[in-house]
Amino acid sequence: MIWLSDKDVARSVKQGYLTATINWYGGFAGLLLLLCLWLICAVFIWHNTSTQSLVTAWLSFVSIGALSIYAVYSLATERRLTMIVTHLSANENRLLLLGVFKKLEWGILQNKQHVVSSDVAKRWFEVDAFAIALIADNQIYLNMASDSDTKGRVPFSFKNNRRLHLLINTINQAL
Repeated sequence: MIWLSDKDVARSVKQGYLTATINWYGGFAGLLLLLCLWLICAVFIWHNTSTQSLVTAWLSFVSIGALSIYAVYSLATERRLTMIVTHLSANENRLLLLGVFKKLEWGILQNKQHVVSSDVAKRWFEVDAFAIALIADNQIYLNMASDSDTKGRVPFSFKNNRRLHLLINTINQAL
């Protein structure tokens, strides 16, 4: 979880991404696992003699390599903010977000003048996630991030994109 000060919020809005770090070590642990699998595939390619197992090893090598590249891209872009124009004051935006989080049954973790963060409802086997909303006049900046305090994670999550779209759609419906 990220706790943002007013100074962090202002810097994040100006730069277009969260300036605070999102537990990079959890994403790195997941990336390291992918890279180890990629090296194992390379060893199988090097020592294989059978055509069928060589094809399988090459397919695995290319697939895991592509997944590793996507994981690096995801780590580099996971702090990016998505902006929504609301034409509401900052206080009205904060009240709107509190209502949206309540409607989605997401627990409020931080409720300050310029930032509201929420613990996203999840199943027991999923990686923890949280939503961060930075609030300004006429605009809301959103980010959905995986939390990895206690366990490594694969650096990308397709579920976070779905949750972000759900949050955006719910905000647009409430407007």
